[in-house]
Amino acid sequence: MVNYWNLDITPVAGLTSQDGPGEIKFHESIQAGTVIAYLSNFKPGENLAGLSFVATPNSAGDDGGNFAFQYNQAANRWEIVLAQTIDYENLNTYGEFNFTGTGSAVNYEYSAYFSAIVMDANDNPEDIALTKADGSAGQVIISENTENGTKIGNLSAFDDDEYAEFNAMGFLNYQIVNDQGQPITNGPFEIVKIGNDENATFELHVRDKSQLQVAQDTDFKVRVKVIDPESDATSGFAFKEFTVKVTATQDNQPPQTPTVTTPVVLTEGTGHQVDTVATATSNDDGVGGT
Repeated sequence: MVNYWNLDITPVAGLTSQDGPGEIKFHESIQAGTVIAYLSNFKPGENLAGLSFVATPNSAGDDGGNFAFQYNQAANRWEIVLAQTIDYENLNTYGEFNFTGTGSAVNYEYSAYFSAIVMDANDNPEDIALTKADGSAGQVIISENTENGTKIGNLSAFDDDEYAEFNAMGFLNYQIVNDQGQPITNGPFEIVKIGNDENATFELHVRDKSQLQVAQDTDFKVRVKVIDPESDATSGFAFKEFTVKVTATQDNQPPQTPTVTTPVVLTEGTGHQVDTVATATSNDDGVGGT
């Protein structure tokens, strides 16, 4: 005769939570091999080391090998372990699994039922990209005389969080920042949001062309921070650095070497000497020329 015994599931404090009996809630960021709960309420005097447990999925879902049992000899207890890291976006938010085991010392069958609820962790935006104004790939190259307000590029990123379903990337926010991650609002470029909510797009514009006046072709660093709506001090944002090449116009090329006219001495009939004045000329008529 087989005796049946129901076990209790106790979540690991500080790592998982429980709203009701048999329920375990944890974030997808928990790594494989982590103990998320342990079994209790065995028959008094049971030889725990002699038991074995297997995971049997019920009609609510299949665990897909996400969970496993292990015996902790030092603590003399059976534990539920996360067998592999779970990606929330690829798993139902609610998964229920039946766990059963049979004791080897006595004719008992232990059953443990629990519902695993995986909660979404805030993923960082990724695949941050800057394309040319026409949408084509490659480095953004502009003239130093590009007018303020001119669109010079398109910004995009991807976020794997739940709210970003259907690629609703308009919920993200973009900033130009310095090396310390602080926003820059007085530089030569600015990011302009076009539209609202999930349909918005983000463009890189020239803000102040006076800062782009160069004597020769110059690379300008643009560091972009992408932030999602649920970001905090440690997650939900990412950085990417781009280079915009600014080309110098002919007017702002360095002045050529001046042409010097050598003094010429002329002698008039009266015997007086007339000297011409040496002159220097340059053909640069741009900023900083002579």
